[in-house]
Amino acid sequence: HDIGYDLKSVGQGIRGLKAAFEWGISDVVWLIEKDTEDLKSAMMSIYIVSDKQMEEIRDNADEAYAKGNIEDALEKLLEVERYNKSDFSNYISLGMIYLFHMIDKEKALDCFERAIKYVRPISAYYASYALLYKALIKHDLGLIEEAEKCTREALSLSPDFVEAMYRNAQYNALLNEPEKAILLLKNAIESDIVYCLKINSEPDFEEMRPEITELFEELRNNKNEKVNDTIRISYFLRNC
Repeated sequence: HDIGYDLKSVGQGIRGLKAAFEWGISDVVWLIEKDTEDLKSAMMSIYIVSDKQMEEIRDNADEAYAKGNIEDALEKLLEVERYNKSDFSNYISLGMIYLFHMIDKEKALDCFERAIKYVRPISAYYASYALLYKALIKHDLGLIEEAEKCTREALSLSPDFVEAMYRNAQYNALLNEPEKAILLLKNAIESDIVYCLKINSEPDFEEMRPEITELFEELRNNKNEKVNDTIRISYFLRNC
C-alpha cells in the first residue's frame, strides 16, 4: 500500500510520481504533463487567439515525439519556435530532445533557460519543472553550486515540489552541507517513504551515510511509536 502508485498519481506527472520519477522516463513524464489541465491552462495565456495551422503543427510535433520520431519532432518543434518564441512548453520539449536524444547539453541548457524565462510570469510550477532540468545539466557539467541554486529556486517557486526537494538535498550533500540535506530528505521521505530506497542507491549521499542512518532510525522510531499508540488505544477501547 505504501509504495503503490495509482493511475491518478501517474497522471499528475512528476508531482504524482514523486520517488518513482527517474530521469530515464523524462520523455514519458513530459508527455503526461502536456495532457494535464495545469499545462493546458498555462498554454491558453500564450495562444489566446486560436490558429488552426499552428495547432496542427504543434499536434504533429507532439505525435512525432510520442511515437519516437525524434528528427521529425525536432523539425516541427523548431517550426513552432519560429512562429512563437514565447511558447515555453515548446522549449521544454526541445530541451528534452537535445538532452536525452541528441546528447547536446549546451543546446538543451539554452532551451531550458528560455523556457524558464517565458514561463516564470505564467506558472511557478512549470518554471520549477524547467529549473529541475537546468539543474541536472549543471550537475552533469560539474557545476554543483549552480545546480543547487537552480533547485533552491525551484523550491522557492513550488515549495511542495518533492522531487526538487530531493535533488536540492543531493546537491547540498555534494557541497558538504549535510544538515541542509538531511532536513530536505526528511521532508521528502515524509511525503513519500519510497525516497528511502532512492537515497540508499544514490552515490552522491555516500559521504553522509551516518547522518542518513540516524535519520532512518528516527523516522522508524516515530513510526513505531505511532503504531504502539494505536495498539494501546485499541486495547483500551476493547476493554472499556
